[in-house]
Amino acid sequence: MPIQIETYRPELGKAIEELQRKYIAANPKGTKFVSSEWYDHDPANVYCALSDDGDVIGYGALNTARAEPTSPPDIPNTIWIGIRVDPQVGRWREIQDALYKAVLQRSLALRDEWVGRNTRIAISYPESRGEEIAYFAAKGFVEFEALLQMGRDLSRPMQEVALPAGITVRRWSIETEQDKLKYLKVENVMFPDASRTLENLEFLIESWKDGTPMAAFDEGENLVGSVMVYWYGGEFGLTEDVFVVPQWRRHGIARYLITAGMKVLRENGLKWAGLEVKESNHPAVGLYQSLGYQVGNREIQAGLIV
Repeated sequence: MPIQIETYRPELGKAIEELQRKYIAANPKGTKFVSSEWYDHDPANVYCALSDDGDVIGYGALNTARAEPTSPPDIPNTIWIGIRVDPQVGRWREIQDALYKAVLQRSLALRDEWVGRNTRIAISYPESRGEEIAYFAAKGFVEFEALLQMGRDLSRPMQEVALPAGITVRRWSIETEQDKLKYLKVENVMFPDASRTLENLEFLIESWKDGTPMAAFDEGENLVGSVMVYWYGGEFGLTEDVFVVPQWRRHGIARYLITAGMKVLRENGLKWAGLEVKESNHPAVGLYQSLGYQVGNREIQAGLIV
């Protein structure tokens, strides 16, 4: 009997979260939990596989990252996809195939709405998930990057870091639309292959249980660097989306921002700080290691140009 595929509905959110818990229990190394609130925000890009009894036995989700118009022409629009199947249910390959077909059709429809540059469908799976990575490789996905998941024990001593003259760092709520656009204008130049929209940024900020960006400004109040510091409960916090504009690099600003972010986490009772970084970004990896971060897991990122 064919697998029943339906577009996500909010009432399926708890079932998806329970499926994720089963999946993570079976595949704990490097596997992330995503709150159903993310899927409530964008239901048209989530597909659920249902059993004959209406139970969720798998799901596939898309997350779009359109390149900025000013990005180099070789930077593609990217559609990140993820597919998870309940490990306690049989017919794994059949469920996987049905969900892949649904997300592929949706991806092609989005591609047809976008013009001017290539579109890449991409996956990011922990290296330990060899069977799933091989599944996508058989579909033509080619590895283009690896992502390192790094962590740091916050009970260890932290460096004292000085700022260069003319630079100030403070917590920045990014509450007004003007502030949000100011942040996006810089961040999307720094990360042209993972740009955010205003709506994406607003949802990210709203979804934090606690958190704050730490931002560096020059004397003209121009944003020159930032780190996102946030957490979702428990003892684990994140110091991510680190950037410094080119003209202010090699002045210790990134080192100061990351250290300040770790101190915010520790002050709020967090025991561990985590981040993700491209393996090919050797200067950043070296910086994080010098600040006490250690590599925990490695994710394979692979893509298919459509």
